[in-house]
Amino acid sequence: MRALYRSHPGVAKATFNDVDYTSGTRDKVLSVCHTGGPEKSASALESTRVLACAPLIFFFYSYGRHASVPQAVDVARTLYWYAVTSNRQPYEAGPGLARLLVSWGVS
Repeated sequence: MRALYRSHPGVAKATFNDVDYTSGTRDKVLSVCHTGGPEKSASALESTRVLACAPLIFFFYSYGRHASVPQAVDVARTLYWYAVTSNRQPYEAGPGLARLLVSWGVS
């Protein structure tokens, strides 16, 4: 992800459906995607993590498609698989995340 920002500085200025990520906001959201927030229950923690990952996936996918940057689409895919494989308890995150992303135009 950081390599993408270094090699394609335009990603830091891109906006899709009012979603944009500077390197600072990206890191904050990525932290929630990775560790979650103050939630106590496993299901709430998992939901928070997945819902933090989803807009990042949308953003990088959109940037990659609109700017013809395959590296950004690869980042989106990697982040998707991270969210799916890291969030399996107590629920399977994959089906819900996939439905959400498809509704946002991510295929």
